[in-house]
Amino acid sequence: MLDGKDNLYGTASTGGELSCDYPGFGQPFEKGCGTIYKLDSTGNFNLLHTFTGPGDGADPLGVIIDSEGDLYGIAGSGGDIVGDYIYGLGTIFKVDTSGNFSVLFTFAPCNQPPCTGGQVRNPVYASHLLRDLKGNLYGLQQFNNCAKGGGCLFRIDTAGNITDLYDFEGEGEGPDGFTPMGVVFGSADDVYGSMFTGGDSNGGGDCSIGCGTVFHLTAH
Repeated sequence: MLDGKDNLYGTASTGGELSCDYPGFGQPFEKGCGTIYKLDSTGNFNLLHTFTGPGDGADPLGVIIDSEGDLYGIAGSGGDIVGDYIYGLGTIFKVDTSGNFSVLFTFAPCNQPPCTGGQVRNPVYASHLLRDLKGNLYGLQQFNNCAKGGGCLFRIDTAGNITDLYDFEGEGEGPDGFTPMGVVFGSADDVYGSMFTGGDSNGGGDCSIGCGTVFHLTAH
C-alpha cells in the first residue's frame, strides 16, 4: 500500500522471528511468522511489527491503509492456539505508522462466528480486507470446514463485533462456484467478486469442475 507521502507498506508472510513456527496447515515450510514493514521513497526500510504466532498471529496476507495512516490486515494462522488445530486459525490486526500493534479479532476453533455451523479448521483467507466509510472491515474466508465449507463473507465493526454476511457453497454443491478470490464494494451496500472454480462444468477437460464465476452479493 502507498500513502500520501510516497511511503510503501507491506507484509512478509514468513521470516522475522525465526524461532516462530506457526505457519498454518501444519506445514512449517519456512521459518518465522512474518512481518509488517515500511519503505520510504529514499529506500529506508523499517519494521513495524514482527509476528510471534500465539496471540498476535502469523502469516500476514497483506494490508490496507485508512486516511489516518493506520494499517489493517489478516494473519492467516496463529492467534488462539487451542483445540485440534495447534497452529491457530488467524487474527485480524491493526498497526499504526509508529508500529503500535493491536489484535481486533481472533478466529475461534469452535461454533463461533464467522462461518458458524461446525468445527472451524484449516480456514483459508483472501489476502486483503475492505473498509467502508463507517470504519467497518469486510473480509473473506475462501474455504473452511464448517457451514457449507466454502468460506464466507464477514464484517467486523469498530467495536470488534463480527457478523457472518454470507456462506459460500462448497465444492460440487451448486452452480454458484466456489473458492471466492476477493470482493470489491459496489455503489450501495453490496459487493462484487469472483470464484476461482465451479460454475459451468459442461465443457469437460480443464473445466471439469468449472472454471469460475463472477458474482454480485447484497450484504445487509
